[in-house]
Amino acid sequence: MMQVAMVRGDLGNQTVPSYTFTVQEGKGNIWTVFKYNSAVGRLTVVNELGNTVKE
Repeated sequence: MMQVAMVRGDLGNQTVPSYTFTVQEGKGNIWTVFKYNSAVGRLTVVNELGNTVKE
């Protein structure tokens, strides 16, 4: 059975999402979409499917 998921990231007062991610094909049960640094307001794209949590 195929699983479908999407994450939208809205930053600031924009009316259009800044980022849209669709889960990648592959093996694993953990989808690391992005990292967010709240100190500087920076989102870093990861977008990987695997079996370990990305730090």
